[in-house]
Amino acid sequence: VVFLLTDAAYPSETFPISINQVPGQSAANTLTIRPGVGNVATISGSSTSCIIRFNGADWVILDGSNSGGTDRSLTLSNTSTGPSTAVVCVQSLGTALVATHDVLRNCNIIAGSTTVSSIFGIHVAGTTVSTSATGDDNDYLTIQNNSIKKAYYGIYSRATAAGRNDSLKILNNSIGANVTADQIGKYGMQLYEADHALISGNEVFNIVGTVTNPTGIRIEAGVVNSSITKNNIHNLYYTSTGGYGGKGIDVATSANANVTISNNFVSKMRGDGWSTFTSDAIVGIRILSPSTGINIYNTP
Repeated sequence: VVFLLTDAAYPSETFPISINQVPGQSAANTLTIRPGVGNVATISGSSTSCIIRFNGADWVILDGSNSGGTDRSLTLSNTSTGPSTAVVCVQSLGTALVATHDVLRNCNIIAGSTTVSSIFGIHVAGTTVSTSATGDDNDYLTIQNNSIKKAYYGIYSRATAAGRNDSLKILNNSIGANVTADQIGKYGMQLYEADHALISGNEVFNIVGTVTNPTGIRIEAGVVNSSITKNNIHNLYYTSTGGYGGKGIDVATSANANVTISNNFVSKMRGDGWSTFTSDAIVGIRILSPSTGINIYNTP
């Protein structure tokens, strides 16, 4: 099933727009939502939660291309500057009703503030939008070729050890902006509890300001059997004098994690980070305890 967006703007919707689970959806019976051919569309408003919510939905493709290609012809914007808000939420409603096999691609995703510490571009967890929210088994999610800006967190994903997010793919996204007001506030992405994640081909850039330790990719507890490859992370600047600095890839996962970090390009990390590598120093790639089983290499 394909649902076409035929208007240029959708300013008066009731948010969040929830995409619920539909019985019978499968790999052979998906739901695709995209702009009509040649249409450039915007869905924008102020929401205390999300603009678009994958509400335990399976096999849904939200595709911003109006040509069947890689153009970003759909803009999703949450103008709220209130805390605990996001533009797109992928939500598990419990272990019996989870969001699986969903795709979010080719969209411009614009949140409301770079300075409020609980504003997200994309939030993958449970029904609460926060940095402590968890949602089990949001599996086989693909986030691809989106532009994400004006958020404290570009992408945030969190589950539990009992229900890790399996086979998460974050591919070829642009996370950041050249205009200062639209830049990411602190984290390009932060991930917890993911199994067989692939983070590849993303550009994370221009996280600049007085927020401590601006970070491109932060890998937290429970990220295992995963690959971080071919990402370009640059221009992460701490501009104050508190002894902090930019961090390209920060790894604080588990023992025997089996995580491979390969062929990434990390450049222009700045700050006045005078402290040790385990706290606030300027670093390209950093491995923190209890992380073991981390493979770091470059091949031509």
